[in-house]
Amino acid sequence: MYRSGSGLGMAVVWGTVKDHGGYINVKSDKDSGSISELFFPATRKSLPIATITPSHMEYAGEGQLVLVIDNVKEQREIAARMLLRLGFRAEAVASGEEAVEFVSETKPDLILPDMIMDPSIDGCETYRRILKINPGQKTIWL
Repeated sequence: MYRSGSGLGMAVVWGTVKDHGGYINVKSDKDSGSISELFFPATRKSLPIATITPSHMEYAGEGQLVLVIDNVKEQREIAARMLLRLGFRAEAVASGEEAVEFVSETKPDLILPDMIMDPSIDGCETYRRILKINPGQKTIWL
């Protein structure tokens, strides 16, 4: 049986932003992708809207190797393409087991594991196994 996340990610984000009196600004471009900015008020006073938008190049990599771990092919491919466009080297695997094998042969600068990867081992167990091979491995959870 296929099981992934609950599919409520953006609904939860939108509800949280609304509950705090904030707003979401989404910018999308066919060639460069989408940027979602979340704004939350720090006080009840009105704040001026920023007119300077940082360039996506401020987040660009310098060839660092990032390993994407996700059992959903489309999500893996999207994440890897985004990373490549930002100047990172990206590798993508479909399971926790594949990730552990990859890390035993190649040390990534960063891993991006999904939490739920049925029928594979989940993201936490994958991370535990990777830490045995590469203690201190940097990780950002998807």
